[in-house]
Amino acid sequence: MTRFRGLHFGSFFRRVPASAAAATTFLRLDGVRKGVSEDDDFGGIDVPGMEDIARTEQTLTVHVERRTYDKPVTVVEGFDPDVTDVGDVATTLKKRLGAGGTTKETSVEVQGDHEDRVKDILEAEGFTVEA
Repeated sequence: MTRFRGLHFGSFFRRVPASAAAATTFLRLDGVRKGVSEDDDFGGIDVPGMEDIARTEQTLTVHVERRTYDKPVTVVEGFDPDVTDVGDVATTLKKRLGAGGTTKETSVEVQGDHEDRVKDILEAEGFTVEA
């Protein structure tokens, strides 16, 4: 036990057995490639940042349409439903804009003329937006 100015540090600094440290430091990856084709380097592995890459590869279009009684509706099209959860994007847009809206399979419709703000929000979320 080590003493330093009246304090005992023996209970604070415990030694970890070498076998326990080795078991927690090195992970075995047996079976990771089971069922994965040889040309798929990342199959079955959750790689951080892949969702961000998929978002930047999608090109979205934003435009305003006039609907019944000449009401403006901002429409965002071009989502890939296999990569992006369109419902989550719609929820984010509606909350940030303070407006109602709906989702379709590959598009989001927000009530009102919010074309510029929608572009800024989507670009901040990592999407590529064209005019």
